[in-house]
Amino acid sequence: MNQKTFSLATGLIFLLIAVIHVLRLAFKWEAVLNGWAVPMWVSAVALLIAAYLAFEGLKLAGEDVLVCNIRFNYARRFLVSRILNAGGYCQGFPE
Repeated sequence: MNQKTFSLATGLIFLLIAVIHVLRLAFKWEAVLNGWAVPMWVSAVALLIAAYLAFEGLKLAGEDVLVCNIRFNYARRFLVSRILNAGGYCQGFPE
């Protein structure tokens, strides 16, 4: 399993956990662990943590796509500047 697949799977798992915590908070579901009633603030904290981890995992999974788009846009802008300026210098792009 490569890093992109792992990051995507991890991000989706944490996204599911975050959604479950949102549902618990929205519908005021009770959670009892070994006779202890879990307060709602625990789900609020867990929601923030799970949402952050989901965001980071999905961001890492899409990083390859982002890097590819940045390189493509740089190359496209560089070639357009070359064509329009007949090989000159255009807005910070080197010759």
